[in-house]
Formats: sequence, C-alpha cells, structure tokens
Amino acid sequence: MLNFHHHRSPRNVTAPSKPGRQRRPGPGLHGSCRRRIRCAAPPPLHPTTKNGPGAMDAIYFGTSCWFGGCSGTGPWVQADLEWGLYPGGSTSWNPNQRAFTSKYVTAMLKNNGTTRFAIKGANARSGGTTTLWDGGLPSGYSPMKNQNAIILGSGGDRCVGNTNLSAGTFYEAAMVSGYPSDPAENAVQADIVAAGYR
Repeated sequence: MLNFHHHRSPRNVTAPSKPGRQRRPGPGLHGSCRRRIRCAAPPPLHPTTKNGPGAMDAIYFGTSCWFGGCSGTGPWVQADLEWGLYPGGSTSWNPNQRAFTSKYVTAMLKNNGTTRFAIKGANARSGGTTTLWDGGLPSGYSPMKNQNAIILGSGGDRCVGNTNLSAGTFYEAAMVSGYPSDPAENAVQADIVAAGYR
C-alpha cells in the first residue's frame, strides 16, 4: 500500500505488491521513471540485465501509458511487474481504471505470486478504496520471480545513469507479509484518512 502526495505537475510513483505495501510520495514526480517500494531482482537492475517478466512487484503512480489505449491523462495506479506496466490483468486498457487527482493518494498492490493480484487506489484524505483490478496475473507472469531485494523510492528503466527522472518524495511506506484481506486494507485506508493529511 502506498500514499502519495499529488502535485499538479506530471509524476510517477510506485511501490510493490507481494506481500503488500504502503507509501506516501511528495512533490514533483515527473518524467517516465517511477519512485517505488518494490520487490525486485538484486542490483544491478539495468535494462540489459533484467530477469524478465515477474522479476519485480512495484506500485506505479503516474501518467505513463505503457501499452497504449489509456483513457484520459491520469495519473493512474498501476502494477509494474517488470517488462510491463499493467492497469489490470492484460496489455489491454482496464475499463475499471480511473485517474486519482486528489492532493494525497493511497495506492495498493497485492500479489499472491501465482494466480491473482489486485490494484486499488483512493483519496488519502477521504472515503474508501476503489478496486481497479482483482483477478489473474498477466500472461507470462505466473509464477512471479521476485528475488529477495527490497528497493525504496528508486526509479528504474529510463533512470539508469543517474538521470534523476524520478525526482520526488513520499511520506510513509509499509510492507506486509501475505495477501492482505479487503477488510484489512479498508482499515488501513480508514486510518490514513483519520491521520488528516493536509
């Protein structure tokens, strides 16, 4: 689960799913890179040495439309599973996706590693979560291949070479073990709202 501070400038943020994560990013995320908490392959994580589909689980928050066909301009909560930024369970645009434009955004991603993953988003200052996807993993992603690396707030892909395209901050992050239940995630969102971010 993640919580992000949304600025009016384009931004990208991410965090991973399996087990479960929470994070708050801050001002000015931009470009095509992501800031994330993620499960990934250990360094070096460079485009020529990636381990292929399923090598990481990262929550993405930003305006990139990886496979095309997106509705609107975002920003959206998506799953970066390596070799693809997924709005749902396939390369097709997920009709349940929606932009989250509130000042603070909660983003959640969970993945059981073999059959199912879920993406959720919310206004971190009011209301409950919206389930954007809850279903099967994309083709070629079962089983996932995470390799015991946890990376916090780093960009990837086009951020190699210290280009700083994933500039930004976040306020909170958490990773949990297992596949969190919907009631547990709802309780987390209620606690985030009760914190009163301004």
